[in-house]
Amino acid sequence: KHIITQKNGVSGAIAYIRSGAFTGTRTFPLGEGNYYMTATLSSVGTNDFNVAVFSGSALNGQPNGAPFTSLSPIVNANWIINRNAGTTATDISFSWSESLEGGAFSAAADNQIGISRFDGLNWDPLTGINGDNAGNTVTRTGVNTFSPFIVAVLGTPLPLKFGSVTASRIGTQQVKVDWKVFEESDVLS
Repeated sequence: KHIITQKNGVSGAIAYIRSGAFTGTRTFPLGEGNYYMTATLSSVGTNDFNVAVFSGSALNGQPNGAPFTSLSPIVNANWIINRNAGTTATDISFSWSESLEGGAFSAAADNQIGISRFDGLNWDPLTGINGDNAGNTVTRTGVNTFSPFIVAVLGTPLPLKFGSVTASRIGTQQVKVDWKVFEESDVLS
């Protein structure tokens, strides 16, 4: 059994579960219909969080966001964690239903699974490397900044639209390459 955090894909509204102030470890038994997607937060200090989860990964981590164009290297879900009070670094762990895994994800080794955070503009580099693909869990330690999170395979290629690329020879055995990026999407690492 789990708590379903309702979402509205049009307005972006989402229901959160609030923890209240706690020290130590707290597991949020969240999900959506048949999908069980827990979030576990652990800290030595006192913190207060709002937590929600929804299936259907979005580029901006929000329920009304555009979907990722490739689901193969990710878990098709977003976890949203907001800190209301507290400043202590927190370890976060996520679990998910296997049916949410993309094709490339399900074949990933434990040390290839990470957690990325959306900073409002981009997804940060995947970290965590404490994955258990058979158990469908991953942990990211020492988190101090909160917002939407996603689980994916480390080293996921970056889809980019280049504006210009220039190359110039430096000496006889080196080449300097410069480029400008016009657009990034599905950026995970």
